[in-house]
Amino acid sequence: MCEINFVYGLKEKTLNKTDISELLSMTKESSTGNADGIGFFNDQSKILKAPVQYTSQFAEQVADKLNGSKFIVSHCRYATTGANKHKNTHPFRVNSFIFCHNGIITNHEDIIKKYKIKDKSETDSIVIGHVIDYHYHKTNDMKSAIQAMAKEIDGTYSVFLYEKSTKTLYYFRHTASFTFALIKKSDEHYVIGSTDEKNLDNKFQTRIFGFPISNATEISRFDPENDTIYTIDSKGIHKIATFDVPEQNYYSDYNTKTGEWNGVYYTKSKKVSVPKKQKPVDFDTAKDTILTYYPDLMIEEIRSNTLLVSNSRQFMKDFKGHCFKRFDETSGHIRPKTLVKIANKLNTKQEYPEQFSEGCYMGVG
Repeated sequence: MCEINFVYGLKEKTLNKTDISELLSMTKESSTGNADGIGFFNDQSKILKAPVQYTSQFAEQVADKLNGSKFIVSHCRYATTGANKHKNTHPFRVNSFIFCHNGIITNHEDIIKKYKIKDKSETDSIVIGHVIDYHYHKTNDMKSAIQAMAKEIDGTYSVFLYEKSTKTLYYFRHTASFTFALIKKSDEHYVIGSTDEKNLDNKFQTRIFGFPISNATEISRFDPENDTIYTIDSKGIHKIATFDVPEQNYYSDYNTKTGEWNGVYYTKSKKVSVPKKQKPVDFDTAKDTILTYYPDLMIEEIRSNTLLVSNSRQFMKDFKGHCFKRFDETSGHIRPKTLVKIANKLNTKQEYPEQFSEGCYMGVG
């Protein structure tokens, strides 16, 4: 999937080139496995983007042109819908909004037809901005516009959205992961954030005689709640509302004697056959179940709530949409809860629909 990184100077703090270098270091890490495009936007509505992987030359331009920002959001693209072109590189501008998205929208074609969206971008992500824009112009209320969008959009998303006229930055997510951290450096405070939590480690360091010395203290980390809308400003992060998403309905007719099933799972744009829901398994049982089907797979807990799965090209082919970060065709990062979901499906001993491997069944864990 794509990855988003973020930095905000709290109180009266504006970001200098040293501060921006911290964001750039996170962005460089994210770009390693997400090399189809890189983009940035800030509180002055400046957008810098290109359909390339992170380069030091591009980073220097970002540091120069975005110096003095209150906040900067960066996006590293892993292309799923739309070619590797500038028009498909995040962030996007839709009328008074600038936004970027990590995740997969599974019913974007239906949304494009319903709202008669005409946009040069070929991505699934672009429908988020247009649907919000439509409802915002009807209600003049961003909270209700996001809530209306969420009722129509199927899939997974982690979104930063900036409304230029009110100078308000919003964040909301459904399923896709993100973590914020509060950092204190001298008398200054920052909020930083990343799709990949390890990108938050050891920020604001210098080196003395070759040794890393921390210039800052991490006060706290915060995982934003699912299906919740936040605003972010110079005083911090504020929860303002929750939203509902389309229900995923199961219709099951599973024959335990023959091992055959006729279940159907409906979304607005997909109809996918699925097995009867299984009782949840614990994590250790889930690992044993998965290793039965993928004996070469290596599963390693590298930190809290993050597993490294590696050494199995077939597993990554079947479940690449469930890894929140992929490194190559044989390895990636996955959440323990997602591994349990996969094990529950494997317990049916059925082959997955083709759409499952594309990440639209359960989304990204």
